[in-house]
Amino acid sequence: MLRVYAVSGQELIAVQVEKGSVHVAGLKNELRSRHGFPVQMQELLYNGIRVNDGMWLPVAPCTTVDLQLVLLSFANPTLEQRQAASNELRYAFESGRLDVVQSLLEAGADTNTPDAGGHTALMRAAEAGNQEKAKLLLKARAWVDWETRNGTALIVAAQNGHTEMLQLLLQAGAGKDVQDDFRDTALICAARGGHTAAVQLLVDAGANTELTNLYRDTPLKYAAEKGDLCVVQVLLRAGANRNRKNCYGRTALMYAAKNGKSEIVQVLLEAAADQNLQDNGRRTASQLAAKHMHTEIVQMLARV
Repeated sequence: MLRVYAVSGQELIAVQVEKGSVHVAGLKNELRSRHGFPVQMQELLYNGIRVNDGMWLPVAPCTTVDLQLVLLSFANPTLEQRQAASNELRYAFESGRLDVVQSLLEAGADTNTPDAGGHTALMRAAEAGNQEKAKLLLKARAWVDWETRNGTALIVAAQNGHTEMLQLLLQAGAGKDVQDDFRDTALICAARGGHTAAVQLLVDAGANTELTNLYRDTPLKYAAEKGDLCVVQVLLRAGANRNRKNCYGRTALMYAAKNGKSEIVQVLLEAAADQNLQDNGRRTASQLAAKHMHTEIVQMLARV
């Protein structure tokens, strides 16, 4: 039999050994599964000597091997250790083990190391809309504006329409107009996703309606293109430029006309959008509507 004890003397695990040996790495995973102890924090000692993860511990029949578990901190970790700690943090979050998360944070786990998908723990919490986890991370000094190729936690929350999470992050000082690798802002992401409440919250917080992404697209362009009336109205009330062109020379009105969004066309015209502007192919909103057989919109534009 193999037994593992805590420093306090508490028995943590007892394994009946049938094959004559136990793999140390497997034993650590079992300790994580049963007690939530992060693998990277575990150090197993046999008679005071550290045993390596790759070792197989021999256990003779009718004998007992006792190990002691010591939990380490993450002081001065290597890059590999930081990544491993980040993975442990993510595992604990996904398993709902906030007690383990707390232990990891108290041990000094880096909250800002991105996982293999390019997300930090705070970004994962924002993605899921989990405020409890986000508050725990912010309390542990997770950097609210830590930026990876996927942007920031605020951008991730906006993509998913998590309004309460947006509020939490803004209160924590998140930058309203930070852009990701595609130059998308949180407001662009919220508008593109049709998340009206998120758009309203960001606008009220002072997010810039005129920042554009790599394609020079604005939040208004995405809302008009989709036919999202509520988002269009929020952006227009916030003073969004009706006639801003993207890299193709197209305005929000052109996209609404091209896609047959008559209600959006009407609202944009009432907001003084210029229907005579031309795109890079010298086509107007009316010509784009005609090309895509949107007769009602062609007639609407002709009446103005």
